[in-house]
Amino acid sequence: MELPKVEGPHDGRDISYNYFYKQCEDLNEIEEGIPVSSFTNLSKMRNKDLEFRLMRKITETKKHMEFLVQNTPKLQGLNRYSDILPFQDTIVSLESGDYINADWIKHPMPDHKLFIATQGPLESTRDSFWRMIWEYNVSLIVMISAIREAGKVKCDQYFPIGDSIELPNFVITLVSSETPFPSITARVFQITHKATMETRTVSHLQSVAWPDHGTPELEDEFDSIDYLLNSLESHKEKHVVIHCSAGIGRTGTLIALFQMVQTIKLMKEDARISVFGTVRRLREQRWGMVQTKDQYDFLYRFMDEWINKYHN
Repeated sequence: MELPKVEGPHDGRDISYNYFYKQCEDLNEIEEGIPVSSFTNLSKMRNKDLEFRLMRKITETKKHMEFLVQNTPKLQGLNRYSDILPFQDTIVSLESGDYINADWIKHPMPDHKLFIATQGPLESTRDSFWRMIWEYNVSLIVMISAIREAGKVKCDQYFPIGDSIELPNFVITLVSSETPFPSITARVFQITHKATMETRTVSHLQSVAWPDHGTPELEDEFDSIDYLLNSLESHKEKHVVIHCSAGIGRTGTLIALFQMVQTIKLMKEDARISVFGTVRRLREQRWGMVQTKDQYDFLYRFMDEWINKYHN
């Protein structure tokens, strides 16, 4: 069985590895995986501030910007943030030709379905968002934001709280809603395609524990995050959509955690993980994934907690 990648280039376009790693051999040492058996001690020795500054330097380059979709006047009303755009080679395409600010993200194992990382829908992209859910038969949507945060709208109310909402091509109906954790609401929606009257269901998990540009309180939210990670694992045979507001910070952090947890489970006793390598490869698939130093630090802290609880 092929094992997940810990170090080395992304299986696709990888500017940061192909260009910078040839110039600076020290980057290979920084990316080298830390054995899970000694993660607690060795991770404390890592200079996370330096790592994150290096990460930004090698993944936010002019060469990367050349691959971004241009924010043309036609698309300006469809992008939540003008500086957060999808890459041309990983953008999610719709059969209708509608534009969606979303990128494909590879699962740690090549035989499993891909993630879709996307911005929080706008009112102008609400129908296109549900078209993406329909066309790719998405089984789970994970929303890591509130509708409003600090008095600002961070995501459109693209789903019904009660009864249903009607869109140009779909009717979205709330089937059930429960709260497995105080910070998480688990919903099930029925999607009806108006042209064919075909119906499908999709699960929806919303976590409001993650502040914008920030991280949850680890002690309070470890179990709720673990619940999200287990939910992602249970849907690995289907496409899963993950979004926050911009679709890079909280979204990238959750996907990075999932990839490292899966790596440990699959590699077992020989497991090692690379926070730097995981995030770097994510940033080759969607611009700016894991947006802040705090989020980068959180990856180390959560994985240390997870390893000590489940692996050591």
